[in-house]
Amino acid sequence: MIAITDTIIELSRIYPQIFQEIFVDIVDILIGWYIEPLPTDRILEYTAQALQKFRPFWVDQIESTTLTLLDHFIEDADNYAQ
Repeated sequence: MIAITDTIIELSRIYPQIFQEIFVDIVDILIGWYIEPLPTDRILEYTAQALQKFRPFWVDQIESTTLTLLDHFIEDADNYAQ
């Protein structure tokens, strides 16, 4: 998982316009890993750092995507808490 994500992060730097098309899918997977029951500390830390490395894409898509993803994350967290 980490090796693949590192490759994706590097590709996002080299080909940002192409990566932008799959940004939502990649972030959805990373958030899924982050909220998995009983993730290791290493996975939590790595996933958080990976999500931060996509900052330019979060900012660029704030209105069209980021707020929607945040909504889904809150909904998932609420469902998990119940």
